[in-house]
Amino acid sequence: MQRLSFLFPNVNSNSTTLLKSILISGSILSFSSSALADSLNTPIRITIGSSVLMGELNNTTIAQQLVQRLPMTVSFGEHPNGGGFPTKVTHLTPPLSLEGTKLGSAPGPGDIALYAPSGNLGLYYGQLQYWDGAVVLGKFSGDPELIAQQETPFTVTIELANP
Repeated sequence: MQRLSFLFPNVNSNSTTLLKSILISGSILSFSSSALADSLNTPIRITIGSSVLMGELNNTTIAQQLVQRLPMTVSFGEHPNGGGFPTKVTHLTPPLSLEGTKLGSAPGPGDIALYAPSGNLGLYYGQLQYWDGAVVLGKFSGDPELIAQQETPFTVTIELANP
């Protein structure tokens, strides 16, 4: 059997078993593009103190760069330009590569997003207007107010949910 990475270049280890089963069974199944994309997302766990939020990083190249850095424990704080931004951020060093990334989005509650010009990774608890340099990397579940209520700085551990 040919390697799945040749047929499906964005397949991660979480999706390999599913795809092998589909290929071996010889069945022709139809998936919506969003269902297939969701199956390729990477499940993560975000720990803030004693609270745990589950989430996922999408299958974009830039989000998968972040996956390669996990687990990570980092300090999050207020947006460096002051209040008014519905997010808590950390600065990623070194920055993620933007090669091949389509920038521009409006992150909302529960989004995990990167603001490319500054290299800040944000956990969003409110809706942001469209920003040319923003790119959504994934989502977290649970109450976004948990993020909003954190006194800064605070420590966050982001790790694979199924290592």
